[in-house]
Amino acid sequence: MGNQIVGAAAFVPKPGGGTTEDDGYLAAFTYDPVRQGSNLVLLDASRIDEAPVAVIEMPQRVPQGLHGNWISRA
Repeated sequence: MGNQIVGAAAFVPKPGGGTTEDDGYLAAFTYDPVRQGSNLVLLDASRIDEAPVAVIEMPQRVPQGLHGNWISRA
């Protein structure tokens, strides 16, 4: 993915709940200074040394330092 600047990651549990503390995904925004754009990157939390599960190119730059919350429907 090249040299990208990574923001703070948020843990997202797998649907249906996990059985271990790493049973989910790490979601983080990255900034690519060459493309001058951002991506949302999803990593398998139990295999963070592997390639991302998904890389979603954002339609515009996401400011560094953006934080979010995951709130269940329950």
